[in-house]
Order: sequence, then structure tokens, then C-alpha cells
Amino acid sequence: MRLWRSMAALLAAAMLAAAGPAPAQDSLSADNGVAAKVNGEAISTYDLVQRMRLLVLLSGLKPDEQTVGWLQRFALTGLINDRLKTQEFARFRPLSELDGDIDDQIRAMGRGDPARVLGPLGQDGVQADSLRAYLRGQIAWANLARGRLGGRVQIGEAQAAQAAATLNDPATAKVRLTGLFLSDLSTGDRASGLAMAAQLAAQIRAGASLEGLGGAFSDMSPYTAGPDGRWMTIDSLDPEVAAAIAAAPLGALGEPIETREGVLLLVVLERYEPGGGTPPNVTAETMAGLLKEDRLASLAGRYLRDLKSSAEISP
Repeated sequence: MRLWRSMAALLAAAMLAAAGPAPAQDSLSADNGVAAKVNGEAISTYDLVQRMRLLVLLSGLKPDEQTVGWLQRFALTGLINDRLKTQEFARFRPLSELDGDIDDQIRAMGRGDPARVLGPLGQDGVQADSLRAYLRGQIAWANLARGRLGGRVQIGEAQAAQAAATLNDPATAKVRLTGLFLSDLSTGDRASGLAMAAQLAAQIRAGASLEGLGGAFSDMSPYTAGPDGRWMTIDSLDPEVAAAIAAAPLGALGEPIETREGVLLLVVLERYEPGGGTPPNVTAETMAGLLKEDRLASLAGRYLRDLKSSAEISP
């Protein structure tokens, strides 16, 4: 899945560039108590702090008193979601089947040498097992999505060709967007998502990398397609998104936008108005891939919500 691949690439780049402890990590410490239980399986406070450290390393986030609170909630929600994902995977296949994929991913991150990844991790206080647990959740979910949901996503040639023709139509207004999406599933609740969005926006405006923060914290969304962005017709935008970006200056991060499923932070990279400039030229093949990813992400989100609603999670 697109987001998992981009997160892995950003994690590799961050670790290969690491030169010492991440900022303010001394405050990210805990004993080995129980942070939560998922269907009877414990997530320790040690696991929680390790995930927080990994997110800091991946994103380039600079933790402070304002960010540590939501970072902890986000990390714990992610650990709970990952436990649900691996438990679901284990219903169909042994988790040990993922070990080779995890090894391959770490080797790829280190450009053939795992030590180039594991060494900087240790310097930043992140144990190898914590990275492996993180990757296990991502890979298990990607396999589940492809295996159990992929067959339900069928994008016909005519559908893709029509969507591409609509997007490329010189008579249609459109925008090229990028950004990040904080889903309620990942943040835990809307209030946490809004607080998190405000803090991330402040760090981005202060010079933090949108791509780095997005790689660590963003969920998949049609609006968040990586640094190059994605063209979308104005008519296809959700009303709240269209209203928010109507007068947004190019290249500037907008204010948080609430949607039905979470909070968006968007940047308008480019606009096209009929009669001005050159319209995009997106192929039907590319459009088919985008539509399939959109549909698969939607189904995967519903799948996770169902798992969560039927699980026993405490506290």
C-alpha cells in the first residue's frame, strides 16, 4: 500500500541521516507497566515509549510539553491498531511468515546493510525489536488488505478512462493538493486530532518537513498523495475542503479542515482554471491505480473500525 511504502522510505532516510539522540527524548521514558490491553494481550509502557521515540525519529518532530501529550495518545492508538492488525493476520496465517519480509525491509532501508539502520536506531534509544514490531503491523495490514479486500476492488478500463478524461478536461477547474490526514481511527478521537493538527501545523510553519511529518502521522487519503501532490477537479472535492482552499495561497499550509473521518492539513500546489495554462495529463492507467488505492484505503479503514468495535480494549 502506498502509505506504508512511503513511511518505510522516510524512516530509512531519517535513520541513515541520524547523528545522535533525537531532541528532547530524555522526557520520553517509562517503566515496564501496562499501557493497554487488546483482547487480553498487554501493551507495555516500554512499548509505548519505544513507539514514541520511533515516531520522533521518523518525523523529525521536536517534542515539547505541548506535543508530548498527543504524541503519547497517537503512539498508543497506533500500538492498539497494530495489535488488532497482527491478531487478525494470525487468524489466517502464522505471524512468523512475516519475519522474512521484515528482514528484507530492514535490509532495503539500509541499502543492503541492516547495520546502517539498526546502529542509528540504537543511538536514538530505539530497540531493533520495536522497529520490527512497527514493520510487522504495517506489513501484516498491507497483506490483509491485498488478500482479503483486493478482490473487491475492481476498476474497469472504461471507468478509469472516463475519470482521466474528466480530470484532463481543459474546461474543468482543478487543483493539485498535498498534505496530511489525521483520521479519527489513528488519533483516537476528533479533539485529539484537532489538537495534533494545530501542533503539526505550527511545526511545519516553523520549518519542519511536511513530508517527514506526513510519513509518520498521516493516513491514506485522496487528498494526501506525497510531495508531488495529486490533481483533483474542484467538483470532486468535499464541500468543506473546497470552501477551505478556495482562497488559499499557493504553497502555504492551510488551517485544519474537519471532515467526516478526521482532520486534513492541505497545501495547494497548483491551480488550473479553464482558459489559462496547461491542464494536467493523467493517463487512464495512472487513474486506475489511484482509484484502486482510494477504494482499498476506504475498505481497509472500515475493516479496522469493525475490528476495533468488536475488540476488548482497556483502559
